Amino acid sequence: MTELAPAPAHIQEKRACIAALMDGHPNIFAAPTSAGTWTAFAEQSEAPDEREERILDQATGRIVQAIRSAQDRTPSDFDMQSALDMAKEGGLGDLEPDPAVLALASPDASDEEVATMARAMSLYKTAVKMGLAEGGELHQTIEASFSSLPAETPFMQDLLETAKRIVMIDLDQAMRQG
Repeated sequence: MTELAPAPAHIQEKRACIAALMDGHPNIFAAPTSAGTWTAFAEQSEAPDEREERILDQATGRIVQAIRSAQDRTPSDFDMQSALDMAKEGGLGDLEPDPAVLALASPDASDEEVATMARAMSLYKTAVKMGLAEGGELHQTIEASFSSLPAETPFMQDLLETAKRIVMIDLDQAMRQG
């Protein structure tokens, strides 16, 4: 197998979350070929084989679906573009996209969506620095969005908790930078 370079800590943390979900539901996610558990697999530095790749794609696909469902539950009065327009009109100018958000963006997200989110993060960080925001508002919004999703089975509960944790890891990473 191909050896992979060590991943940054936030990536390792996200991999550990996904592995724990997969290990907790072996009836949905078959064990990896090259390790006894997905947790052990995530700790090694080898690339997945074709079978493992398919199973990982299945897990990440479900997590992405959960994240998108939570995004759809974000309150409709939370309009990032309007907030950016008001900030610009208020004298903050056209904020540069936050580089941490750009680095964390999903490759399948639209450039326009990523740029808006990255500028909104710049606005939010500016508001926190100026004392206009406390710094926990985004965490509360994410928590509320995931809490509003139905989780009727143990798997769905674990899936939503894993997806929320991954979003929080990315948010914390973005907040640390800048």
